Amino acid sequence: MEKTYCLLLVSGSLHLLFALFLAWVMIGKLHFKNFYFFKKIKSYNDLVKAHIDYLLMALFLLLFFEVNLSLEIVPHIFPVSLAIYGATVNPLGFLIPAFFPKTAQSSTFYRVFLYSGHVAATVGFCWFAFEWILFCVNL
Repeated sequence: MEKTYCLLLVSGSLHLLFALFLAWVMIGKLHFKNFYFFKKIKSYNDLVKAHIDYLLMALFLLLFFEVNLSLEIVPHIFPVSLAIYGATVNPLGFLIPAFFPKTAQSSTFYRVFLYSGHVAATVGFCWFAFEWILFCVNL
């Protein structure tokens, strides 16, 4: 199996595991509010959004793995890297404000980091879509 397949599979699996971890953090925030760690969560809504976004990004990465494997298209490392970077940064756009809302509001570095993730995800995901379209056109 090509390494790019493995990168998609491993990163999608890690995103799924982290989404499940965040689900337990959300339960802890609801039922164990007095524990030190759960007091650090400033925005429960952003935590829920991060959880959902990690689930979606895990599904995207695993979908890219499965479709490319099924079509026997070996993905190039560049769109795989962009997709993984974007899929990792996008949920952080919700997770960071859940713990550090002032940083998210005032930090220029945070905004640049977040927008770089959006651009990477868009380019990486669209690259996969165009490869699939080209594959179907060439049938």
